[in-house]
Order: sequence, then C-alpha cells, then structure tokens
Amino acid sequence: MSTAENIVVKTIVRIALRIVRRWLNRTIGKFTVQDLYVAIRENRDLWVATPDNMKRRGQQFKKTYKGLYEEHFNQINTKLLLEWLQEDHYDLHSLLINTPGGIAWFSIQIEKIKKELLGL
Repeated sequence: MSTAENIVVKTIVRIALRIVRRWLNRTIGKFTVQDLYVAIRENRDLWVATPDNMKRRGQQFKKTYKGLYEEHFNQINTKLLLEWLQEDHYDLHSLLINTPGGIAWFSIQIEKIKKELLGL
C-alpha cells in the first residue's frame, strides 16, 4: 500500500471510530446511572436503544467501506469503549466497572452491536 493509500485508510478508520463514539454517546448517554444498573442486572439489550438513523448510518458506512471495516473493526473493543466512557460519561463508566457482571454485559453488548450493525 502506498503512503497516500495508507493515509486515506487511516483517515477512514478515524472517521469510523468517531461514528462509533458518537453512537456510544447518543445511546448510552440516554441512560441514567440507575437505568444502566437495571440494564446490567436485567441483561437488557443496548441494540434496542440504538436510534434507527444510527443503525442506517452504520450500515451505509459498511457498504461503502466494507473491506476496511473487516480489516480494522477489531479496534472497536471493550477496552477502547470503556476508555471513551471514562472520558465522556465517568459516572456510567464507574457503574460498569464496579457492578458485578457489568464489564461482561458491556462486552456482550458491544459484540452483538458489531454483529447487528455490520454483520461481523
């Protein structure tokens, strides 16, 4: 891959990560600490809370950049999303890491959403 192609790929990956971070903030940002606690305890599905326009946007992005998604989508993982939550929603991050089963629940949600949104 040439230097120019490499720059384009890195730019597209950064855009994709921003889209995911925006989705995370719009989706989980709707939750109060109590809502998130109940979601963890009752094993509720975050995909159901994902706005339809975000679902469509992710599917469109996948169609356009399918190969890049498949190659780079492993960058979106529990560790990265927990880092974002720590920066953007500290209270929810704290709840996730301090609630028994919280991180496991969050990991399952992430993998399910990746599968639903991108067919991976």
